[in-house]
Amino acid sequence: MGSIFSRETEGDPDELRLKARLLKEQAMEYGRESQVAYLRGDKSTAHSLSVQKKELYKKANDMNSKAMKKYIETNNQDNSKTVLDLHGLHVHEAIETLEKRVSKLCSKAKVDDLYLYVITGKGNNSANGIVKLRPAVLDWAERNNEYIEFYEVDSRNSGQIILKLRKRDTFCVIL
Repeated sequence: MGSIFSRETEGDPDELRLKARLLKEQAMEYGRESQVAYLRGDKSTAHSLSVQKKELYKKANDMNSKAMKKYIETNNQDNSKTVLDLHGLHVHEAIETLEKRVSKLCSKAKVDDLYLYVITGKGNNSANGIVKLRPAVLDWAERNNEYIEFYEVDSRNSGQIILKLRKRDTFCVIL
């Protein structure tokens, strides 16, 4: 298993995602093997495999976390604070990142017209062609109308959502 942990690709978020997926697949296999061992009465082996499974899931989650940070960093390094590119993120990561950005912008908003341009992409690279980020961001905007005055898919670019933030007199926290 040492080969998937080469330091050469440590900074590449696509490689980190791949490694995390492979680790999760191995963890699932250990889980299945653990159940088989338990059913045949080999509780020691079952326990050992279960511990290994948990360690692999932790490593996979750590790699996914590193990938998320790398995607956010590289995708947004040249963007202003009112542009947020969510490419490469899993849905829960994208929503967490969006919530943080909206909260930060709300806390510093001094103008009436504050827009956040959220780049979700069109879903061309989504698994099985199923668009995930755009519907999740639109659903989030719908549910958080106390912070979002209005939102729309950009008519010139369906891979971008425009959010108009509500002017807040006080610090806004999204729960």
